[in-house]
Amino acid sequence: MSLRWILSFAWPWRWTLALCSLLMLAESAVGLAVPWLAGRYAGGLLASTSAAMGGLLLTMVLLLAAQAVLRFASGWMSGRTAEAILASLRVRLYDHLQALPLGWFQQRRHGDVVALLTYDVERLSVYLSGTLTNLLPLMVSLVGALVMMARIDARLTLLVLATMPVFYLVMKLMGRRLRPLSSQLQQAYADAMAVAEENLQMLPAIKTFTREPLESARYGEQVQRIFRLGNQERLIYAAMGPTVQFLAAAGMVVVLWLLGSGQGRSPAEMVSFLLYAAYLTRPVGSLANVYGQTRQAKGALQRLREVLQEPVEPTAADGTALPPARGEIEFRDVSFAYPDRGATLQGLNLTVAAGETVALTGVNGAGKSTLV
Repeated sequence: MSLRWILSFAWPWRWTLALCSLLMLAESAVGLAVPWLAGRYAGGLLASTSAAMGGLLLTMVLLLAAQAVLRFASGWMSGRTAEAILASLRVRLYDHLQALPLGWFQQRRHGDVVALLTYDVERLSVYLSGTLTNLLPLMVSLVGALVMMARIDARLTLLVLATMPVFYLVMKLMGRRLRPLSSQLQQAYADAMAVAEENLQMLPAIKTFTREPLESARYGEQVQRIFRLGNQERLIYAAMGPTVQFLAAAGMVVVLWLLGSGQGRSPAEMVSFLLYAAYLTRPVGSLANVYGQTRQAKGALQRLREVLQEPVEPTAADGTALPPARGEIEFRDVSFAYPDRGATLQGLNLTVAAGETVALTGVNGAGKSTLV
């Protein structure tokens, strides 16, 4: 998956996305200051020191308020940008589809094309504006918490770092099903749309032969398939974050035990270290979700890239616009064939005089629409 190709979709909104990242970075910086202040406050309480306690509490309240404002601003801005990217991607894909040759569409169901315009494009826009934008602040939170922990106790921090491969292994094992599952889910959406489109086009015949219950059951089967696959995907997501956070929390319990058996640390340092260890579970759990969303996005990106790389239908550079037609219309020895099919029209001769009305009749596939 080419990073440059992915980022090309978001390039027009690069400054807005950069501002979103800055707001998230500011939120992460504020969040990193809170455990340190809380440790100092707890240390003062344990030492029965009341000096400056009110100032520490006020500072923490102000920092938490600033964090809430920054989170709101970044969330609103990233959501708005996601909608803008979504609209742009849909227009870009639709314009490209309009320029593809007719034979490309004849080899695919309309439901597959509609699923590209809806399901895949939406996933890509969320990935660009949400997942990638949030990646740098998550890394800052992770590294910042580790740095603050190392300042308090480097030995215990190295122990925490030693558990990181375990988190990656868990994410790898749980996330490897997401990409094929995403492809199956996209195909299920395409199948449901194809059934709905076919039924709506044939609705008069369906009503004539009273097939409404059968067709409803047919569409319902496709919806149930989407439901089952969607539940499997949500189950993996629901389990991945909490599993990683549980492992992180279990590690924090070990850290707590080691802190209790250690010497030479003040109560404020012990509380701050524990709070930073607890704070560390948030970016670690979020990175697990980022990994899963990346696996999902790979499937959508592959399908979109295949379509956008299809060569468009060539147009003549020296073409001229036809003047308004007047008088009779004449077809002389006209033949026409669609790709991978036999000839629809062969040696057709037809003359329609000015003002004359002609009815075209024949079986399905005889070439009536082609002639028009």
